[in-house]
Amino acid sequence: MKKVNVSSEIIVIDGNQNPKIPKKLKLKEHQCQGKIKFDPSRFKAIPASSKMKKGEAYINLEELIRRFGRNRTNRPANANVLDSLVKHFKQIPKKYREGFVYLLFLKTTYLSPNGELCIRALNYSEEGWYKTILFNSDHFISKTDLVVCI
Repeated sequence: MKKVNVSSEIIVIDGNQNPKIPKKLKLKEHQCQGKIKFDPSRFKAIPASSKMKKGEAYINLEELIRRFGRNRTNRPANANVLDSLVKHFKQIPKKYREGFVYLLFLKTTYLSPNGELCIRALNYSEEGWYKTILFNSDHFISKTDLVVCI
């Protein structure tokens, strides 16, 4: 994981821009989202566990994306939002900086070298924010696995 830099500027995000593609990954899908004016007071991050059905122990990434895809009120963000937050992570409200948190950006997906579906995410721990990759085989069960919505 790479530690991210600190900044506190107001953010306007180009949600149509081509996303960054980490080494060894291939872009699978990127859903453009137009110009996004990032307002920290309206920042939404919804627990992945909120999409679990009764009796489910976990949700994998593919199922999580499918279930959030039906959500018209809280639209998941693409990786352009992640790239902007990496430069301005102080804009993320403090309530998302408690404990061990993953912020997920579902509207840009990648394929690993072995063809596994994956996404880019931000991870918060005691040391600060880090960029990371999460894979389809990862299990999303925690209230701290949060889907960033715009």
